[in-house]
Amino acid sequence: QGETYAIPTREFSHRQMTTLPLDVIRAHVEEFVRLTQNSPGRRWLLTAIGTGYAGYKAHEIAPMFAGVVNCYIPAEWRQYL
Repeated sequence: QGETYAIPTREFSHRQMTTLPLDVIRAHVEEFVRLTQNSPGRRWLLTAIGTGYAGYKAHEIAPMFAGVVNCYIPAEWRQYL
């Protein structure tokens, strides 16, 4: 709420929740990375998206965030960036 940015990892389709493929998630992450690079006065707090209900591992998601700026990175992701 307020100043947030949502990166989808799951979607509701055909009356069920499904996990988005990594290439779709990557496209959304790339938009976010560009936003951080173009918003030098803002700070961002990342959560470990995709590693809960979506079922991906940190090593699959975290590298997508290479290049983010002004972000607090989850501790479990730091080894992958």
